[in-house]
Amino acid sequence: MSASRKTVLLIGSTPPPLGGMSIYTQLLLDSDLSQRWRFVLLPTNLPPAFEEKKTFRLLLTLKFLFQLLVRLLRDRIELVHIHTGSGMGFYEKSLLTAVCKLVGKPVILHIHGGGFARFLTQSSFPGLIISLLNLPERVIVLSETWYRLLADKLKNSGKRLLVLENMIDTQLYSPRVLESETDQLHVLYLGLYTQAKGFQDMLEVVKKCAAGGWPLVFDFAGDQLTPAMRAALDAISDAEIREHGLVVNENKISLFRQADIFVLPSYVEGMPLVLLEALSFGLPVIATRVGSIPDVVVEKENGFLVEPGAIEAIVSGIRMLREEPDLRDEISKRNRHLAESRFAMQSRIEQLHETYSALLETGSKSE
Repeated sequence: MSASRKTVLLIGSTPPPLGGMSIYTQLLLDSDLSQRWRFVLLPTNLPPAFEEKKTFRLLLTLKFLFQLLVRLLRDRIELVHIHTGSGMGFYEKSLLTAVCKLVGKPVILHIHGGGFARFLTQSSFPGLIISLLNLPERVIVLSETWYRLLADKLKNSGKRLLVLENMIDTQLYSPRVLESETDQLHVLYLGLYTQAKGFQDMLEVVKKCAAGGWPLVFDFAGDQLTPAMRAALDAISDAEIREHGLVVNENKISLFRQADIFVLPSYVEGMPLVLLEALSFGLPVIATRVGSIPDVVVEKENGFLVEPGAIEAIVSGIRMLREEPDLRDEISKRNRHLAESRFAMQSRIEQLHETYSALLETGSKSE
């Protein structure tokens, strides 16, 4: 490691709990980018009680503000990389952005979360949101869809606004090698057990597939079941369902490698990392047409796109993939190639390294 590494303050959540933003932050900390830059972390994880009560949330924001000031004074920060979603979190991160700007630190604001487009378009104060988006030197978005949403709203957007799609470790997340053919296929749902992620819709999908007598195993993972959810799963007695709870590391990899089809029935998404993980494992994907998913999944080329709540369409996609093994194999190869060529972690790390370097170089020239 070089003693001359520049110091970057990384502001964002880290696991647990698992989520797209927290996983992304951890990926940066674990990547070789940390060998070229000295990362200082300001974790912004929210305990559930602080999310539910505004008074608690205000106290936590004040805590983050105090921690920010300590790090700015103590750690010789040269660049700040802030990860944010929408809602209160965006306003909170904008406050931190403003403080960094006041003390002359360049800021990158990295927008995650599928709800940001709705947050902007349905807000009572869209002008305020746009003004806050114009504070940082760079705004990173996850897809061309989001770029088009913001391009005509930001000052000097050609330079300020960057598209940096999510990334995946394609070396760690690689497909299984099939040892034998089997008629029994595994269908994987991996996500929070909420309606925003389509959990209830997935239960209806299981019921309809079971009614058809298809030899399928349904794997559910990613969250903890409530008693009501457990009862709903147990009530589907004519389907083989395996519930795995929260899975990480090798357990998660093992679950992906035994899967044959991946279903993402969400109502709200940005560019979900779990989708890119499925691509990396070479899984055919059935996903909803929300957020940036259509920028990744092309109908019948690497999966199927359906509308949120379109249970029959999901069932139809599973039926086609079950009945056409050659189609599954073709899509599997395409998805693995797509993950390696477009979403490989190392290329994204290089883009971030170049962004950091260019921003600091621009700042030094303007002094």
